[in-house]
Amino acid sequence: MPETSPALGRPRWAPDITVDAPLAARVIAEQFRELAGLPVVQIGAGWDNAVFSVGPDWVFRFIHRQTAVQGSAAEVAVLRALPQDLPLPVPRPLFIGTPTDELPWPFWGGPLLRVDPWSRATPREVDPWSRATPREIAPGPARHSAG
Repeated sequence: MPETSPALGRPRWAPDITVDAPLAARVIAEQFRELAGLPVVQIGAGWDNAVFSVGPDWVFRFIHRQTAVQGSAAEVAVLRALPQDLPLPVPRPLFIGTPTDELPWPFWGGPLLRVDPWSRATPREVDPWSRATPREIAPGPARHSAG
């Protein structure tokens, strides 16, 4: 039997609001006309947010728990402050959506990151000035480049 919140009579992990693809598509089209008409597909959901691809190039993150609003705002601030020339792909909040009657919290979107999940870059390949050796960062055999 799932844990429930007595006050709400629903599972504790249920989102405060449900953000589905039609709602996401609607608010994205209303606030970012240049993206209107692109297909919107849910690609994931966690405890505090739902994530949607928008066309082939964009991804949007929608808060679905009030408790995540402050953390999301801090995350956006940090991501926007990071330098552009980092050695790894980093989410870039380029679209900042505002609350609507249907969606009580801000949301954001940026370029869809295309990352090779099988990449085994060593710390020195990612950060050539790193003093750490690969064995200090992760277990397993070190990968060395020729030369």
